[in-house]
Amino acid sequence: MPVPRSRVVSAGEASEAAAALGFPVVIKAAGAALEHKSEVDGGVLNVRSAAEAAAAAQRLSALSATLLVEEMVSDGVAEVLVGVTVDAQSDSSWCSAPAAC
Repeated sequence: MPVPRSRVVSAGEASEAAAALGFPVVIKAAGAALEHKSEVDGGVLNVRSAAEAAAAAQRLSALSATLLVEEMVSDGVAEVLVGVTVDAQSDSSWCSAPAAC
């Protein structure tokens, strides 16, 4: 499964990182306290220029000092989230992701 290239940066570095990765990109707030970015409008999709990247970074910096700049995948590939829990008493693992376990 291909993984989009990405960089973790400060807001001031977002435009440069976006240009280095190549447009379009996605920019997301990446703070540890932000478990559900969609609930706080913590991401900007389809960023197509350095000016758009700077504007997105400025807005997202209100949520987190750390941002994730990532290649935008637009070919219909779905994002997959996988959660694994290890039970210390039985030493068993539980996986919750469609078709991943």
